[in-house]
Amino acid sequence: MAFKNTKLVLTFAVTTLLLLFSPFSFKRANVSGNNVEDQWPAKYRINSNQTWKGKIEISQNWLITSNGELTIEPGTEIIFHPNTAIFVKGSLNGRGQIANLIKIHGDESNSQYTIKVLLNGKVRIMNAEISQGGGTLNAFLSVKRTFWRKVYALIVNRIGAISVDSGGSFECQNCFFHDNKIAVYAGSLFGNVVNSISKVIVNRSSFEDNEKDVYRENTNGEFNFKYNWWGNENGPNMNKIVGDNIDIDYYRAKKDFKDPVIIIPGILGSQKIDGQWKIDPILKKYDKLYDTFLKNGYKKNKDAFTFPYDWRLDNIYTAELLKEKVLEIKKKTNWPKIDIVAHSMGGLIAREYIESDYYGDDVDQLILLGTPHLGAPKDYLIYQQGEEGFNKLGIAYHILKHLFKQEAVEKGYKNIYEYIHKTPISSVKELLPTYDYIYLLDIDKYIKSGKTVYNLLSYPYNYPRNEFLENLNKGSNLNKLKLVNEVNIIGKNNDTIVGINSLGLNKYDGIDFVCFQELRLGDGDGTVPTKSAKGIESDALVETNLSHSQLPEKTTEIVYKNITGKKLVKKIDSIGINNIFIIVVFSPIDIQIVAPDGKRVGKNFATGEYYNEINGAYYTGYKTDTEFITIPNPIDGEYKILTQGTDRGHYKIEATDISQNSDGRISEQTVTFEGEIITDEGKNHSVKIKNGIELKTQVDDESGNNNSDVGDADNINISNAESNGAKIVVDNRQNENVNNNENVGIENNDNLGDNSSNDYDRHKKHKKKVERKKSEKRLASIGTQAKNGLDPNNNEDAEKQDEKKVGENFSKKSIENNFVMGKETENKKNGNDFQSRSDNGNDKKSFAVSFGAIFLLGLVLIAGNLFGWLKVKDDRKQQDDEF
Repeated sequence: MAFKNTKLVLTFAVTTLLLLFSPFSFKRANVSGNNVEDQWPAKYRINSNQTWKGKIEISQNWLITSNGELTIEPGTEIIFHPNTAIFVKGSLNGRGQIANLIKIHGDESNSQYTIKVLLNGKVRIMNAEISQGGGTLNAFLSVKRTFWRKVYALIVNRIGAISVDSGGSFECQNCFFHDNKIAVYAGSLFGNVVNSISKVIVNRSSFEDNEKDVYRENTNGEFNFKYNWWGNENGPNMNKIVGDNIDIDYYRAKKDFKDPVIIIPGILGSQKIDGQWKIDPILKKYDKLYDTFLKNGYKKNKDAFTFPYDWRLDNIYTAELLKEKVLEIKKKTNWPKIDIVAHSMGGLIAREYIESDYYGDDVDQLILLGTPHLGAPKDYLIYQQGEEGFNKLGIAYHILKHLFKQEAVEKGYKNIYEYIHKTPISSVKELLPTYDYIYLLDIDKYIKSGKTVYNLLSYPYNYPRNEFLENLNKGSNLNKLKLVNEVNIIGKNNDTIVGINSLGLNKYDGIDFVCFQELRLGDGDGTVPTKSAKGIESDALVETNLSHSQLPEKTTEIVYKNITGKKLVKKIDSIGINNIFIIVVFSPIDIQIVAPDGKRVGKNFATGEYYNEINGAYYTGYKTDTEFITIPNPIDGEYKILTQGTDRGHYKIEATDISQNSDGRISEQTVTFEGEIITDEGKNHSVKIKNGIELKTQVDDESGNNNSDVGDADNINISNAESNGAKIVVDNRQNENVNNNENVGIENNDNLGDNSSNDYDRHKKHKKKVERKKSEKRLASIGTQAKNGLDPNNNEDAEKQDEKKVGENFSKKSIENNFVMGKETENKKNGNDFQSRSDNGNDKKSFAVSFGAIFLLGLVLIAGNLFGWLKVKDDRKQQDDEF
């Protein structure tokens, strides 16, 4: 016995001496010590940020140092040769996707590889398949420093496909462990570090056909293995789980499990019905998306939810409400994570929650649809022009204009502009861009040369500032967003407002407003520029040719595949709405609509309940100060508008038909009824719709008899408007050099609200002459507005004042003072000197041109030189063009 012990001691001593005094090279080395990072071969050492993608073969051991960070992209395949490892002292972040998993496996069935998390190391892997790893490594080399010197030892070390030393941190979500010797191992290499705290979290994952699923020894800390599938409906096989205090609660009884999903709409995407918020009952842009989930395995309010909200309020407040919604869903479903599909401004709300200090680390996937991460210049039109700004935009914005107009009147504001700024409607400001997008007219160059040159202003100086987006896009907050799996789906075409040409800002009632503007078009989805939609890094970017409003209903297959990793089984048809009939009422009345086929929507005056017989119609209910009805794609015929007085006073009804044709042109016709009413009195009106675009009206008396003569009781007003968005544009490709006159080609129009293609073509022939005259007229008009403090929404008053003041002086000094961006207009001199001077200059030029022409004509007649005559004619034409 003594001999055997002596032999063992001698063997160990000789081995130790060889290790101490002989050079060595050992493939399976696990080196611990102060100089380990310096000793590691540089070729297989990660000292800083590095990204792996594609197919990666591990034939030698790798070390991620304490300062190193490795990111593994979706779809990456990592193949380990036998007995190899990645040691992590820094951090490893595997960012797979459900539809594009990371695959980690050996090159043979018994590879016995490991990803080993050392003391203070951090590994986080999302959406991965992990197989053929773990086991035991014999003769595993270890190094430890004693008081005398380093000691080298040969030991037997257990490993898992994932191994966590004491003090290491490992989190895995939605991973699939199969065919491993040991799937996850947590243990201490040396007994004296057993007090170091480890953190091991593996949730929403599956374990199948492993020899051991979890193995824990000699380590303390958190071992959370909840919400997993263990290969059996009865839960984990305890023979495959070794160690104490491993939390395996809430195991799944089915392999095919999924996260609850929440759909968050954008601005105008929610409305109230009797005080309860509903998701988009007007345009129904999210119906197909929601129904797609319901028809393919999800259940309403069990694992499929919507988050309607008051989109007028600031997004920070709404994000706090989202937190409450997420907590409610987690409690209801007993599930730790949710997925979010968010459209437009809804994506900013989701981001605000995820990037906040109160975020609960409970969002797994974030699908973004047309989110303006850097804002949208289109929003600037609404913020700075009020009602006039809405007229340049799409069908949803025309509806929004009527709602804002009603709300402004009911709340006592003069107009939409004042309502947005003084309420304030915070969400409108929080959609403004946070980059350079305003081009200011160079007044000096214009006066000297008559050429329109626009200089790009630098944000945030002289811009309406968006602190909300500035904060959202700070680096520290964006880092929080990296913990969530993001898929960014955008629309891309060339019909999006990407910039504004402006003559400047003036003050109206203490608030800046745009005096005049023209629009620049470029790439985007018609609302959000591509630059803004791509404003953040994401795990996947999907580009489509869809418009902003089409994204929710026409990307359902893409969204479903990214959320579930599966293809759709049942597809849902789209709901196309290109025509909306909206009836807005102003107190003190309630309303009911009877369609041509006799179906009703609105208040039942007899019972106080509601009619809801018209397919797709929306009624706010009458328990609100802003009562209205919308009917999508109205059928032709006579619509009866029945009203009931709720008090004594003046009432008003606005019935508007809004339609959008195939090329995006919006037409709008409004019929207004006004009169006096008393409590419980009924009045009947009628509106006829023809071909979905033509409105005709008549008024009925209280008895229901038709009366073509309105009489004294009611007044009728009919107005028509047509808009195609923004016809007057500069291509965004010309924005590179704004100081180069050749790069600015603008077709001006007297009335930006009227972008008729006929007017546009009519002016195009003589664009240079027209441009000069109209620019002079605009400058004079703006100076008049600045002097008289006119309402920017009242174009009629501005034109009248312009006609009265046309003979007055307009000095260059006054122009410069009144058109400095963001500067208050205090100079009260009218100053039409520029107009007068331009006219005098024009007269002199005209006289000189006429005299020269007569002289040349005489020479031509005397000489009879046809060539000379043609040359003079050509010179005159060229002179006219330059003028």
